[in-house]
Amino acid sequence: MESLAPQRIEIIEGSQLQTRPDSTNDVVLYTHMLCPYAQTALLTLLCKVGPPDTRLRPSGWVCDNFQAPEFPGLTFSSPQDKNQIDLLIQQRRGFVSTGMDLLAGAAGRHWQIGTNQSQQQWQAFEQHLTVFQDAIKRSGGPYLMGSEVSLADLLYFPFMERFALSMPEFTGYNPCDACDGVMSDWLEAMGYLTCCQLASADNKLFQQALRQERSLDFFDYSTYTAYQLHPHLQ
Repeated sequence: MESLAPQRIEIIEGSQLQTRPDSTNDVVLYTHMLCPYAQTALLTLLCKVGPPDTRLRPSGWVCDNFQAPEFPGLTFSSPQDKNQIDLLIQQRRGFVSTGMDLLAGAAGRHWQIGTNQSQQQWQAFEQHLTVFQDAIKRSGGPYLMGSEVSLADLLYFPFMERFALSMPEFTGYNPCDACDGVMSDWLEAMGYLTCCQLASADNKLFQQALRQERSLDFFDYSTYTAYQLHPHLQ
């Protein structure tokens, strides 16, 4: 997949936006810097997953309804490869749900970080984790389809990034060490991509926020400026 190296990224705080930005020569993305679903939309834009004239859809539509064959960055050497990628995209919702459930523990609310995780919660998440890692093993890595980044990689990354940061801290469980540790190599490979470096928050600052807020959706309840956890974009 061809990588798009943006010549300029300008972040404008919503509170400072007086008029609609001029989009004559620029792509304007209205987003939230801390929402994993919105981060997926930013990643797809920066990585140029779709055709050059693709209009930006709302992040939820991008995450849930884009199908693999629509993206030229996804090529398949066999029908089995296509079916595997389609299956992974379909299963992302379950991966996210079981991961959120594991972090919540006995708290009873997804996105919250709780305690007293059950064995059933561990097993449910690892079931989805194993499917993901098996795909990497079959392709030879470092990405789901081998040497090329796919839409599925971008769909999973914002959540796996958060799980890898928060689960060891709050549950004692490290998803990067589970199931042969393939996820650690995948996260490292994703971390080298310019799009992921730009879209991701600073790990130390993000972890400090998680300790303080005790939830993954703290941005819905506490105000953070665009640069507060993304100082590298200043």
